[in-house]
Amino acid sequence: MHLTNIDKGVHDVLHKLLTVQQCPSIVGQVGLYSLVSPPQNGEPSYDSFQREIADISHNYKQVAKILSTELNKVVGFNCSQPEGGPVVFTKFKIPQKAVDEAEVQGTAPDIFYGLELLETMGISVAVGSAFGLSPTQHYMRLSLPAKVEDIDKLVVRLKSFNQQFLEKYS
Repeated sequence: MHLTNIDKGVHDVLHKLLTVQQCPSIVGQVGLYSLVSPPQNGEPSYDSFQREIADISHNYKQVAKILSTELNKVVGFNCSQPEGGPVVFTKFKIPQKAVDEAEVQGTAPDIFYGLELLETMGISVAVGSAFGLSPTQHYMRLSLPAKVEDIDKLVVRLKSFNQQFLEKYS
């Protein structure tokens, strides 16, 4: 930090304040320690920790399977069964009229689709072109909802948007 015409004492206090803000809080430090040092076999919370990990993993697998199945029911979507992780990737078709409009706006077609999805439905996705994938094939990555019950709401909104988008650009 460079300050001009500022008293050294004030400079030192500002430097100290900025330095303190860069340090994680005690809660953050304890959370990180817990993450990198999970309970070991024989410790009191080990069994509880293992159950929680198994429950979370099972829930993600269940949500991923249901979401990918439901996404495959959306017109023009093709979603493979995810193998792991809290996301699903789906391939989708974009009408040529939308591809042309994206070109006019100077953006990739999948970004064009993703921005309209965000603006219209509030659904944020990561698009394939952001990962350097082919500009002629369109992909998006969706984060999994935490609960199975939230899948229906997501898919209904996604189907509605996709239908409107196809009608507008077909």
